[in-house]
Amino acid sequence: MDKSPDYLGFERFDSSVAAVYDRFFSDMQGWDNASTLIHSLSRGGPVLELGIGTGRVALPLKKLGTRVDGIDGSKHMIEVLRAKPEGDQIAVTIGDMTCSDAPLSKYSLVYVVFNTFFDLPSESAQISCISNAASKLVEGGRFLVHCFVPDLTRYVDGKHTSTRTKANGDTLREQSSLNASTQTIDGVHEVTLNGVSTSYPVRLRYCWPAELDSMASLAGLKLERRWADWDGGDFTSNSHMHVSIYTKQ
Repeated sequence: MDKSPDYLGFERFDSSVAAVYDRFFSDMQGWDNASTLIHSLSRGGPVLELGIGTGRVALPLKKLGTRVDGIDGSKHMIEVLRAKPEGDQIAVTIGDMTCSDAPLSKYSLVYVVFNTFFDLPSESAQISCISNAASKLVEGGRFLVHCFVPDLTRYVDGKHTSTRTKANGDTLREQSSLNASTQTIDGVHEVTLNGVSTSYPVRLRYCWPAELDSMASLAGLKLERRWADWDGGDFTSNSHMHVSIYTKQ
């Protein structure tokens, strides 16, 4: 597997985490809209998902008729994808999204969603990821990033703890610490399903939308539009998420 010097690794997405990942996040809203939007933005060409995981976006996208390939660092998440209907028909490179080759040389659209871009541990790794994505785009192709807008007010003395409980009793407990000087968040997620808990570490390197724009410009990408959600809502200073779309010049 290709690795960059800053490669974080997705070993934390081991078999125990991969087994519960889909169940816990099954109630998240907007994924059908995500697939529909990406399908329309692709203009009928092939697309590449960075961090394809278990295929929550890729499989619905495939059903819409779009050729979708992937790059992912966790073989365990890909095993879950392969076990789903038509999951074995998606071409995936097990590798590092900052530098690995993809099944095809060029795509009409490359995308990375659900904060996966923030899994990259440094600004240099994130710049490498964007450059790698840009190198795989046709002229006029698009790069789409979906992630949260940092909210540092969530942290008290640099710490944050929260618990989310679903209607069926499944829970996710998050404990994290903030280092604002490096724009990093380190923590632990504990998922409890049917009384059985699975924990895994989390390390994020967040960036602001304007910073993302600057990194994209280094790769020859220009911001085309930015929405607050998958429904195309207006992005404002109060938005918590963003869907940013860049065009290769």
